[in-house]
Amino acid sequence: MAGSSEILFLLLAPWGLGLALLFLPARFQQYFANLAAVIYTISAGKNIASVLFAHGSSQVSSSHLTIDAWSSLGWAPLFVLDGVSAAFILMSGLVALVAISAGGGWVRNNAKLFTVSSFATLGLVNGAFLARDTLVFYLFFEAVLIPAFLMLGVLGKPGKGTAALRFMLMSFAGSFAMLASMIGLGWAAFHLNGDFNLSIDAVAVAVQNLDPQLQLLLLGGFLLAFAVKLPLVPFHSWLPDTYTLAPTGGTIWMSSVLSKLGAYGFVRIVLPIFPDAMHQAQAPLMFLSAISVVYAALLAMKQTDAKRMLAYSSISHLGFVALGAFAGGTEGATGALFLALAHSFSSAGLFAAQSFSLDHGVFSAGRSLRVMTFLLLLAGVALPLSANFVGEFLVLKAAFAVSPFAGAIAALGVILGAVYMFTFYRTRYYGAALGSGSSAKLLPMQWLSLAPCFVVLLYFGVQPSGLLNLLGGVLDAALVSTR
Repeated sequence: MAGSSEILFLLLAPWGLGLALLFLPARFQQYFANLAAVIYTISAGKNIASVLFAHGSSQVSSSHLTIDAWSSLGWAPLFVLDGVSAAFILMSGLVALVAISAGGGWVRNNAKLFTVSSFATLGLVNGAFLARDTLVFYLFFEAVLIPAFLMLGVLGKPGKGTAALRFMLMSFAGSFAMLASMIGLGWAAFHLNGDFNLSIDAVAVAVQNLDPQLQLLLLGGFLLAFAVKLPLVPFHSWLPDTYTLAPTGGTIWMSSVLSKLGAYGFVRIVLPIFPDAMHQAQAPLMFLSAISVVYAALLAMKQTDAKRMLAYSSISHLGFVALGAFAGGTEGATGALFLALAHSFSSAGLFAAQSFSLDHGVFSAGRSLRVMTFLLLLAGVALPLSANFVGEFLVLKAAFAVSPFAGAIAALGVILGAVYMFTFYRTRYYGAALGSGSSAKLLPMQWLSLAPCFVVLLYFGVQPSGLLNLLGGVLDAALVSTR
């Protein structure tokens, strides 16, 4: 089938690059890993464009890949490349460049481990974003924990052991709940069709024949898994220590890419499969999301450590993502995914910038770094003309249409976000004693981390229509089919 080779490239190329880099000396890892990330992202973009725009720029296409090796067992894994999966795959490729450029201690210690973990993460999240089979999605969703655990448990700072254990236990608890729900979906599909077809379309039909209370129970397993991954309050306790103790590159991977598996799961797995159950649970879920926005923002205001403040900031902003997903409809879902993509770049840029402001533990920031940090911070607080503003606007618009109460609570997070972000910037960049390198210019590798984030956030803030149409067209077709 046309397009299947492109899907195979997206699934396998990161693994090939990661393994090839193992044969290079450790001192060359960062430079060649960056080069590999650039080559991969350009190649991925070219392959994706050839699939999506195969019939001309006015018509967006998609591609399917079915693996028939297990068809005798009644299961044929299905992968689909469409506008939504393409956007998240390209985001992951660009974040790979940012994470590798920012790096951290991995350049001097265990460089090869970080390189392999980075490209393994890239390959695994590509599999999750392409999967249109719940079992395939689950396998990739679980497997991505392995490189994340290595980046935290091996490369992290002192205290990493406890943080890594909490991260794995909470992730496994959520994943076990999702697995239990998937077994229920498999039973429902077998009862209806006589086979274990776990494709999203098939189980969505099977679920409609179940008792409403059983639908809610099965929905709960998926919600728990994605609430931990995103995360939502009160399932967030693993995140602050994990983000703080992981090396900068690992933190960027987890905040910008791994957390988006939760957002992606809410919109592309939960909404199409459980439309009726989601309607029943909509009010409490929207309220929980709004509380997550405000609660995490209040905690961010109390932090003195930069990485910990940014960690709570991520929880708050991702609460907006969940709010949009739970608001339902194409507008809320599109706004949620658009904001998730925007947050990936603002979060990656800010985590990278804060690491560059430290020189052997001493605060040191030159003018270029101050300016770039401030620009990324403006995007982080959803200033108009930033991609974050477009996403938050769509989310709040959809939320107010469904639950003005939840929308009003979440709107407080916009104000609180500006308070803690600007307070952080003022105290850190103008209130602290500067180190000896306070006038130093940004290095080329540091520009490579910050510039792509700013360019993407500005471009899609000024010209959001292309990405919105790409996301909205796919989501509208998927959500309409379940009504």
